[in-house]
Amino acid sequence: MLNHVIFHCTNQDCGFRFPFQPERQPLTICPRCGSDHFSIEPNYESVKVNKSAPVPEQQVIEVVLENIRSAFNVGSIFRTSDSAGITALHICGMTPTPENPKVSKTALGSEFSLPWQFHPNSLELIQQRHDQGYQILALEGGDEAIPLQDVIFTLSPEPILLIVGSEVSGLDPKILSLCNSIVSIPMLGFKDSLNVAVAYGIAAYFLRYFPRAKSN
Repeated sequence: MLNHVIFHCTNQDCGFRFPFQPERQPLTICPRCGSDHFSIEPNYESVKVNKSAPVPEQQVIEVVLENIRSAFNVGSIFRTSDSAGITALHICGMTPTPENPKVSKTALGSEFSLPWQFHPNSLELIQQRHDQGYQILALEGGDEAIPLQDVIFTLSPEPILLIVGSEVSGLDPKILSLCNSIVSIPMLGFKDSLNVAVAYGIAAYFLRYFPRAKSN
């Protein structure tokens, strides 16, 4: 646990309030306004989310990262995958691997706990999983996409392969032809897409937990 205190600037024109660790950086003035009128409230400990109990007979969910450009997004996907109990990540094409320091910066060690492999050609891997009976899902837009919340009615207990592609170029048509379903996340605002790591996080947790709700 890390000890923090709350800093509160009592200058009425400022009022800045934030947590900090006094062992790491002692404060003598307000970092926002430079005033020396402030108060420091008692120490408190940061808390961590309790780990969930393992899901009995957890469904296999593997993920293909297809030509994702941003190393920071890839690292974020690693961290989310570890938390969501993803079985394995397949890093394909130009997607950076954990050897890239930008991936490890946002993965925060999850690259060591989560099985992953690099594939120069994702189509071969996807064809193999298709032939093995995996349910192939593409996280993509377009007229053929079905909303993510509706996909649970199409899923069986068989292993799932979720494909996540480039935000710019999308997925290869040959890959899409191997998919059982193309799924999308509903958009209610002005924008018609999400950051790839954010969209993946929604899909990963949905696929991990919502099919169990359907069976209850």
